[in-house]
Amino acid sequence: MKGTGSGTKTGPLGGLFFWAPARCLIEERVDQMRQKLDDSAETRTVLAKAYKKDEAQLREDVLGHLQSGSLFSAQRVVIVWEGAALLRDKAIAQWIQQPSPGAGLWVLAVARTAKDKPPAALKKLPMPLWQDRGPGSAAERHRWLAQRAEKQECQLDKKASALLEELLGESLDPLAAAVDKLCLYRDGGEIRTEDVEALIGRSAGRDFDALYESMRRGSLGQGLGSLERMAREGLRTFDGGRQYGRNATSSTLLALLLNRIRQMVALGAAPGEVRKALIESMKTNPWYADRLAKEAGSLGAPRLSRFLAAATRAEGIQKRCAWISDEELLLFLYAELAKES
Repeated sequence: MKGTGSGTKTGPLGGLFFWAPARCLIEERVDQMRQKLDDSAETRTVLAKAYKKDEAQLREDVLGHLQSGSLFSAQRVVIVWEGAALLRDKAIAQWIQQPSPGAGLWVLAVARTAKDKPPAALKKLPMPLWQDRGPGSAAERHRWLAQRAEKQECQLDKKASALLEELLGESLDPLAAAVDKLCLYRDGGEIRTEDVEALIGRSAGRDFDALYESMRRGSLGQGLGSLERMAREGLRTFDGGRQYGRNATSSTLLALLLNRIRQMVALGAAPGEVRKALIESMKTNPWYADRLAKEAGSLGAPRLSRFLAAATRAEGIQKRCAWISDEELLLFLYAELAKES
């Protein structure tokens, strides 16, 4: 979990590149580096994605702040999130070769996966690299999260940590955010499984993913059991509320299922350029859209066509037959989609 690179050897100023598979790891290190700056130091944080395709404006804004001081000015640092593309810019590369006195450019980038490597342009520049691969096992993740809780005067129980990972997965950023939320909730003391269930609990998204996966595998009994449990114990919705009862939970899950099928069919059938336009029009996360496109390919054309036919039929029934409940319609659709052929 230890970071590497020579960033601390050159002091907090100059060029420095931060690289890790989780934003929280980088934020923790940047906070440590900030503590080494003078009290009068000026820092400015820039979000590269806010400039979209206007890289020239991003370069001008970054260089403008870096070059605005003098030998007698306060230290100034520009922190650029997701600014790896800046390293390919000739003007930025020249500044890194000959930085302005008392100025620092810190470029922060989150790796998509732990196996990703820093940008190749970094090798051509005298810019120290700090990187942290993060905890690699469940035990290491628990220790890291427990230490994060201790800094906020809380203790994270091992069972609570395991439940968090069961609910949220292994990605460190959502786990860290959940621990911070739980520390505020507990306001000191021990974080237990009942606290995790009360505050984090299940969500419409996670419950739906589990339901959809059982349907995709053809596990009809498992899916029906999940529906029964959700109706009985409640379904936490995206706005933070909770729904109880078969029809209320069925209405939410039915809408999610129909929407997912529509998006999956559209993205799976579209060529690359058309897919990009669809993603923009749907306002869908690119990662999620890519996942849906791959999922459409894994289902195959015959089954995907049957998914679309079943969804279209269900929507028609929903509009024309007011006496059929959303629960009945969801069960009908689920049974149709769970068929393997």
